Amino acid sequence: RADKTAPVDSDGAEALTDTKDPVTFRYQTLIALMLSSQTKDAMVGQAMRKMQAHEGGLTIDNISGMSEETLKGLIYGVGFHNNKTTYIKKATDVCKELGDIPNTATGSC
Repeated sequence: RADKTAPVDSDGAEALTDTKDPVTFRYQTLIALMLSSQTKDAMVGQAMRKMQAHEGGLTIDNISGMSEETLKGLIYGVGFHNNKTTYIKKATDVCKELGDIPNTATGSC
């Protein structure tokens, strides 16, 4: 597509990563995708940038060590932010245990 002015071009999951590290890139993409359900791209972008700017950044280790209340505050405004906080923490625990995001959905259970 020649015209790159849709919100997804600046606030879509792939466009929101802030790193070249492949593990963190994959993790940030996963988090953006988790936030995107029932949420407008602009709000996902805002929440992602808040998490990236928070002390320690948007990494597996930082989110793993973060309280649910802090995470909830960072993603406030995203649809179903209370549930997504819980799901992000659980997914982050799996990622921390594996050292990366799982290769398959089955690997995340």
